[in-house]
Amino acid sequence: MTEFGSYGTKDAQLCMADFVAVDSHNRVIVTDSGNHQLKLFDPATGKLVANFASRGNTDGCLLWPKGVTVDAADRIIVADSGNDRVCQFADDGQFISNLLSATAKPYHVNCGGDSLLGVTHFALNGASRVDVFAVGSVS
Repeated sequence: MTEFGSYGTKDAQLCMADFVAVDSHNRVIVTDSGNHQLKLFDPATGKLVANFASRGNTDGCLLWPKGVTVDAADRIIVADSGNDRVCQFADDGQFISNLLSATAKPYHVNCGGDSLLGVTHFALNGASRVDVFAVGSVS
């Protein structure tokens, strides 16, 4: 077992680690909600591989990111809860697109290869729901 991350706001630190995914290169992808970023770690060494996104509401920025998953092509999909959208990034951290926008508080995402994307939503009024999309039909 490898442990990594300590509390803080520096590159390799985590302010609020929420969700984790692992890509086909065995890199560990962590949503760091407190720092409004995605962080990629090498599990063999515990070293930070990449740190991307920043706090904001423009394309490529995140606000309170939550769930994260990786599709069959290693694209990173994240529930950008504070911005009410689901974003997609390349495996090198480059922003690709907003897969879903104006979707109420996405909380967790899971991708079934290249065919299905599942999204759970959290609402303070208890109106939680699950949406499932064919990947080619998300907009």
